[in-house]
Amino acid sequence: MAGRTITFDAEALVKNLTYLERVQMPFVMSWALNTMAPQIRDAHKQRMGQTFNNPVPFTLNSVRWGAKGYKPWVRSDKSNLEMGFWISEDGAKGQPPSYYLFPQVRDSGGAKEVYVTRFTKRVQRMGLIYGNQYLTPLKRNGNVADLLNEYGNIRPGQYTKILFAIGAMESPLSGYAKKRRGGDSFFISPDPRRGGQGLKPGIYRRKGGDLGMVFKTLPKPPTVQPKYDFYGITENLAYQYFPELVEKKLREVMGR
Repeated sequence: MAGRTITFDAEALVKNLTYLERVQMPFVMSWALNTMAPQIRDAHKQRMGQTFNNPVPFTLNSVRWGAKGYKPWVRSDKSNLEMGFWISEDGAKGQPPSYYLFPQVRDSGGAKEVYVTRFTKRVQRMGLIYGNQYLTPLKRNGNVADLLNEYGNIRPGQYTKILFAIGAMESPLSGYAKKRRGGDSFFISPDPRRGGQGLKPGIYRRKGGDLGMVFKTLPKPPTVQPKYDFYGITENLAYQYFPELVEKKLREVMGR
């Protein structure tokens, strides 16, 4: 997700100033940009918490700011009066916030496909689902409840356990979970290595005598309507904060 800069008409800000005030403006504007940046980041953190369903801290802290070519946390100075804002492109194992939040960020387009998870990609790569098929967790099913973390997401360790159980891990231990006596076991249906089990497509959990679907296989990734106006929020906040900060600092510098 490419960053965008917020721009202001400097001439409009200085046209009615005295010569001494104009001399001070580069310093004042730089101070205002550097003061505004963390304020906008904090505002995004609050609004993301209100917009998304129980977001994890990694998401809430994903907004970055920086000057001099989108360098995170680099401050503006008098020779570089710019400030950029973007969603972090850094993340473990190829899933940065800029990737998984992209479908939720409003732009000129309409509905977007949800991002394809590493879990789905792994199962695709092992040939257990085909083409553009997509695995979506059924978090509201009772048999999934104890697999979830405090944010309502399946715990990473459970994803690994399931991949091992269905034979989707490139390891001699792959499939070991199905051989355990008692406890949980997981399997995929249909399994191209063994034929169909007469069940709807998905990944199932067998726990004791109970059998329930954990992931449903969809023919393609579902679409969502973007609901977070990252760029609009950033622009509105910048136009709200920046002139006020400039005025405040200029009065302070000029001893008013």
